Amino acid sequence: MRRLINMEITLIVSLTLTLVLALRKEMSPQMHNHARRVIEEARKHYLQLLDTNEELKRQIKGKRIAHSKHQSFHGRNERAHSISLVSRAIVGSVDAMQKLGFTLEELRDSGVYDMIQKEFQDIKLCNKNDYVCNAESPYRTPDGSCNNLDNPTWGKCFEPQRRILPAAYDNGVDSPRTRSRYTNRTLPNPRAISNIIHRQEGNEPIMSDRLSLNVFQMGQFLNHDFIGTPLETDEEGKLDCCKDKTRKECFPVLIPKGDPHFPDGTCFNFVRSAGSTANCRPGIKQQQNQVTSYLDLSQVYGPTSGQEESLRDEGYMLMDSDGALLPPPRRNKCQLINTEEHCFLSGDARVHENPSLASYHTLFAHRHNIIAKSLETLHANWTKERIFQEAKKINVAMYQHVLYNEFFPAFMSARALKKYNIKSNKFGYSNSYNSTLDATTANELGIAFRFGHSMIPPEQVLSIPNKPPEVFSLVPNFDNPHLLYLHNKSAPEYLLRWLYLFPGPEMDSEIVPEVRDHLFDNDIGFSLDLVVLNIQRGRDHGLQPYGEYRKWCGLTPLTERFDSLVDHDENDIKRLRMAYKDPRDIDLFSGLVSERQEPGSSIGKTLNCIIGSQFQRYKQGDRYWYENLPPAGFTLDQLNEIRKSTLAMIICSIFDVDKIQRNAFKLPDQTSNPMLKCDDILDIDFTKWQFSFEPVKSLGVPVFDELSKILRDFGAF
Repeated sequence: MRRLINMEITLIVSLTLTLVLALRKEMSPQMHNHARRVIEEARKHYLQLLDTNEELKRQIKGKRIAHSKHQSFHGRNERAHSISLVSRAIVGSVDAMQKLGFTLEELRDSGVYDMIQKEFQDIKLCNKNDYVCNAESPYRTPDGSCNNLDNPTWGKCFEPQRRILPAAYDNGVDSPRTRSRYTNRTLPNPRAISNIIHRQEGNEPIMSDRLSLNVFQMGQFLNHDFIGTPLETDEEGKLDCCKDKTRKECFPVLIPKGDPHFPDGTCFNFVRSAGSTANCRPGIKQQQNQVTSYLDLSQVYGPTSGQEESLRDEGYMLMDSDGALLPPPRRNKCQLINTEEHCFLSGDARVHENPSLASYHTLFAHRHNIIAKSLETLHANWTKERIFQEAKKINVAMYQHVLYNEFFPAFMSARALKKYNIKSNKFGYSNSYNSTLDATTANELGIAFRFGHSMIPPEQVLSIPNKPPEVFSLVPNFDNPHLLYLHNKSAPEYLLRWLYLFPGPEMDSEIVPEVRDHLFDNDIGFSLDLVVLNIQRGRDHGLQPYGEYRKWCGLTPLTERFDSLVDHDENDIKRLRMAYKDPRDIDLFSGLVSERQEPGSSIGKTLNCIIGSQFQRYKQGDRYWYENLPPAGFTLDQLNEIRKSTLAMIICSIFDVDKIQRNAFKLPDQTSNPMLKCDDILDIDFTKWQFSFEPVKSLGVPVFDELSKILRDFGAF
């Protein structure tokens, strides 16, 4: 009887709670009034900011605004800034309602979200459903739109980044993660973490005995292809967060007392990432990606049609007057030490971060022009537009092939390569495109791919055949293109020779002091710590701690005990214990780079998981992936030529190189990776493009569809 009564009481309580929740879902007059007042105020504030922004644009047009180097690399983009203003207003409305005592679930279920979205629906940036996509086009759009025909904004530039795990903001909406979710203690200072975990022991980094410096440099170049997170700005395009620490756009880092490098009281001017909301739908703050997610060489060609047009010389890529280096911009914004030199115009503003990165940009711009010249020779009747687009398509395909068949296999585990289907097919088409798979870059990858920061060398070197290497410190060459002008502008070749012949630092938790103490060092002794920026950026984005991503990857979860760090060596556990009170609080960056390397790999299990899962999406979620069927892909003969691509081939096709190892991402080895004469490394056969199908329709049926059916019948894939 008592059991029956308890069951009845439980049922009554359950029904009562259900009724209360149902009633709360209906918007009360009080909630409606609060919401209406908050939303109207938010819209009014947004319009005021917009007016101020337009006025200041008129005032500063043609003037150079001073930025810190770090802010300038993630510089003010007017579209990114406009999206950020809308995001501030919308997320601010949600935050204000939450402070009045309403939960996010109540706001969503009661219709407040709909009210907010309706209030902003007349703003142009909020209307993104008017795409008219050409399903027959054989070429990508520069901004990534219409790659996915069902979801045209997936992977597009200026869209929100995807998340692997839900955000962990302190207030649930937009404030950085500063406290432990387990103990509610304040998280440790990022600079203290950097000093304890990431300080280099000894005068020199431990060098890899397998990998060349190309792994580091291709990693940085690749990173700028799939993610570019703009920073918040004030109305003048700059922010000094050390002067005004209370602004919501600010998250400065105060250096703890007794720091071995920075004076007591030093403040790092950390500006938060710009926000974005998908289709202006209310919710928590998401971060923008101002480049395309797809692996499309947007860092070379630019992520918008306007940028691409500014970089073109009809069917070719613009170069400088000598045809050796990248072209000059309208205004020089980098650090110049010679009035006869200029900064570089490229598809990505970060081109000047270091000279060897600029060499990679130069390499792929030259490669486009070699392809374009070959196509123009074959097809005198092709328009300049056709030549440019076809050359770009081939260049991107070669780049994708090199990434998935040389770059990733150089440092990822065989297990991960197989699990995530990274390596390309040897024959036929891949047929792996999945239109339901969102290839949008994950927020977490922006932190995870910074594992390459532990592989940064402390110098830049010109390796000239039959001469001693010319060694230059990295620090004065941040944001400085001077090295590329040396030796009559032959320096890109010598920098690349250094990258493929010399070993890079081993991937581990230690970071060279050149970027841990001296990042963007200037004449008055001001500099930053790259590790601090990485940790603070993860907290700014509300990323969950390292242990949560281990769980997502199906790995051993962390507990409150440090012996639960089963994939870390004792020395790294000792450092982590000194920096953190609880292992479950370990920041994503620090946890990833301190992991023990997975057997047969240069990175740990969690990194293999995060990188593998995202790059599987880049491959299978890209309608224009090079192994896909025409019209997005190539004919089988053309695809077989693309499959001959190697980084060594690309370098040999451009520079006057005598010998290079077969795989330029691995160190030369007489047996496994021998040096080959460039004369013996043949370029792709462009005569396979002699006869190229036109993307036209016949009786309403695309010609390429008919071609695909024929190929299927013959078992081509």
